Amino acid sequence: MGFQPGQSGNPAGRPKGIGRSVQYRVMLDPDVPHILKVVVEKAKEGDLVAAFSTSGKSANVVKALALAKDKGSTTVGFTGSSAGDFPGLCDICIRVPSDSAPRIQESHLAVVHIICELLEKELALTNPSAL
Repeated sequence: MGFQPGQSGNPAGRPKGIGRSVQYRVMLDPDVPHILKVVVEKAKEGDLVAAFSTSGKSANVVKALALAKDKGSTTVGFTGSSAGDFPGLCDICIRVPSDSAPRIQESHLAVVHIICELLEKELALTNPSAL
């Protein structure tokens, strides 16, 4: 299972409605706070917005979560043991019990892969043609 090159549809991990140009701008543009705002402004009620910050205190990420919350989106935060502002802004807050940024990021990656695998299995059970 999993998204294969050349397959049509929406690959796991790529937000629906967010084009590659926005993704590349996020990676390349030094004005990350502005880019996060642009991306989250597209969010609406019923959407899911996921945010990552090892400390939970990254100002631009906290602002993006607050905006998403104001728009009625479901918010999921991935953070470390301190969690910062994430618990108050996230409907679901996934906290890695560590203060080591590399360990937190490695754990986030593993959790995201597990979530994607579970979603793929659920889609295969409920709508096999979606894969």
